[in-house]
Amino acid sequence: MDVFVPSDVSDKTVQLTLIKMAPGRNGQRATVIGRVKTCHQSMILLDVKGQSVGQIFTPDEVYSIDVLANEAPVEQVRLNMPTLVTVRKHLVVNHGVKLSVVNRMTEKEAWDYHEKDHADHFADLGHRHGAVNHPQEGDQ
Repeated sequence: MDVFVPSDVSDKTVQLTLIKMAPGRNGQRATVIGRVKTCHQSMILLDVKGQSVGQIFTPDEVYSIDVLANEAPVEQVRLNMPTLVTVRKHLVVNHGVKLSVVNRMTEKEAWDYHEKDHADHFADLGHRHGAVNHPQEGDQ
């Protein structure tokens, strides 16, 4: 391989097939799997799975680069239902509601907003809640 093409592999999980042969593998080339930290025409820095320190590879060491399929999809997580006291922060952190909007809401308005948005928890939101407990005024 003469040069690396940075845009093709930057920040992707790849398998490098090295020019050197793997010891004891009947003539098979050695392979390394990891995430590309940085890539230039003269080298590639790879975060190798199972190692705490990245490895640098030069074009004269690499036979081929294969971009691997995307990692496992992110799954929806279960969160406890917020309370009247925590619902405003929950809207900012977990629903992406702007601070300027949340800071103009009362706790009750924030709760009502969350309840209106609650149907989305079963669709494409990053989290869902267990049993719905409707908090009462003064719940901590």
